This record gives sequence, C-alpha cells and structure tokens, in this order.
Amino acid sequence: VDMARTCSNCVLILMGICLVQFLVIIHLFVKREEHLLSEIPSTPQVLTPQVVPSLVTPSSEKPSISCAVNPKVRAVDGYAGAAVFLNLHQPTWFQRRYSMMVQNVDSNIPSDWVIQIFWTGDGQSKSGIDINRGGLQRFIDSGRLVLTEIPKEILAVKRKKFELMVEPWIWENMLSDKVFLFGGTSVICSNSPYKLTNFTHWDYIGSPWNFKGGIGGDGAISIRNRKLMLQALNYALDKVKDPAKRRMAYKNWGQEDQFFISRILEMQQKGLLGQDIQIAPKEETLKFSAMEDKLNYDVLTVSGTLPGVSYDERQKFHNYCPEIKMFFSNNA
Repeated sequence: VDMARTCSNCVLILMGICLVQFLVIIHLFVKREEHLLSEIPSTPQVLTPQVVPSLVTPSSEKPSISCAVNPKVRAVDGYAGAAVFLNLHQPTWFQRRYSMMVQNVDSNIPSDWVIQIFWTGDGQSKSGIDINRGGLQRFIDSGRLVLTEIPKEILAVKRKKFELMVEPWIWENMLSDKVFLFGGTSVICSNSPYKLTNFTHWDYIGSPWNFKGGIGGDGAISIRNRKLMLQALNYALDKVKDPAKRRMAYKNWGQEDQFFISRILEMQQKGLLGQDIQIAPKEETLKFSAMEDKLNYDVLTVSGTLPGVSYDERQKFHNYCPEIKMFFSNNA
C-alpha cells in the first residue's frame, strides 16, 4: 500500500513539473510575439512606385501622359527607322484620331523602328496628347512611342507645320536616319501586298504628284533620309549670307516637300550629292501611295480623301483599304 501511494505521489509530481514547463513555454512564446509586433510600425509602409518624368504639365482634372524623352534629345543609332508625326495645334475633333493613327502605323512598321511625336508641350498640342492618354500611354510604356518637345525659342518664330519641317532642329532630333512621315489625313493599307521595307531604300518617296514631272512625291506621307534633308537645308541656307535674312529665309521657300525636291535635284545637277542618293520616280510613287485622282488598288499608303475619283471607285477602294475610313465617312 505504501509503495502504491509513493508511486501515485511521484506521478502527480511529474505531472506538476510538466505543467509548469508547458506554462513557461507558453509564456515565452507570447513574449516573443509581443516583441515582434512591437517592431512593426503602427502605420503600414506603402511602396511608392518610381514615376517617369513627364513632359506634360500635370492637370488637376486628368492624369497626364508620362514620358522619359529628353526634349533636347539628339538623333541616335538605336533604331532602324523612325515614324514621325508633328502634333501641333490641330482641333480636338482631328486629334481624337491620334490613337488610331499610332496603332495603324505601329501595325505596319518593322519591330526595330520607333514612333516619334514632336509636340509643343502646352496648349492644344498638349490637349491632343491628353485626350488620347490611354491609348498613347501603352505605347510609351512599351518604349514603342517617344515624345519630343520642340523648344520654345523655335516655336516663338515657327508655329506651322510647313515652317517646322524646314527647321534644322526638327531633323537633327529625329531618332533615326530613315524616317517615315505620317499624319492625320493619311493611312497605311494593311491589305497591301507591299510592306514599308519595300520602299525604305529610297532617300525620298511620297504620294504621286505633278511637280517636277512626278519625281519624289508629295511629302504628307513619305519616306525620307534625315541626313539628306539636312544637307538640302544647309545648302539653301549657305546661299544667304546676311544673318538676319538667313533666319527668315524659310519664308521664301514655299511648300516644304517642293522645297526639298527642288534643292535635292539642284544639288544632284551640280554634283554635290553622291551617286547612291535615290529619289523615287513617278512610277514608284504610284506603288507607294494613292492621292487625289491617282489610285491603284495595291498601294501601301493613302494621302487625303481622293477627291478626284468617283463615288464607286472610292467605295471599291474602301473595301481594299478600310483604314481610310479613319478620317472620312463611308459616304464621302
């Protein structure tokens, strides 16, 4: 009996020891958790994403498009070509097509090209960017589209497109030597058997026209050699010795595409250009683009609303190039 009582007491003592150890462990665990919680700040830390510097002044009503492009950027060798558009002070109804314009171009230029939009940074030019911020921002984020702001000192003198197209700074700051100029009244026809690369060997090719026997072409939608355009500008400016007259020389040059073709042909006649410079003949411009009454049903691009063709011809062309509906109605 005594032995049984002794064993029973031993069991109770062991159970008591285990209980004490368990309580000690629970106490230590609670203290550890309290210590860890004390190290967490009362206000949660929020990671702030890096914001890309914006060329657009933030608006109190709408978020602005961000852009990492330096407004003083110089032309670089990182792109095989640049599709370029000048966004100036067009009316809002015209600007609403910008996202579609960029999508049309993006779908039809090589993957190693970039889309570049020159803009003024304020006014209606900024509005044109803001109202298309959703569509354009995706292209900017992907690196496919860059914005380049035109310096204020240039805009103080030159505000119109034809004036800026003969401004050396514009050509100096294009992102590639191979340039495809496009605009709001021109499209690329995705159903064309031709590709842009079928024409990029030309140093100048545009839409068919009658100027100079049709050579070169209208420049509203065109492929050009950036360095050649700068050569033509410098050639024309070198003729004007007086500094004051030199600054205003562009006022006498007229339509920019006719100016460039005239000076290039003049330089060729004088042997000032290399034999490798290629300006497209009329036959090639008819493959590259349709314009006014000059229409083929396999062209790569269209410039304008084709006012010189009949209603039935235009309807037929709509079926081939539905992109043209982007800037005028099906009943036009």
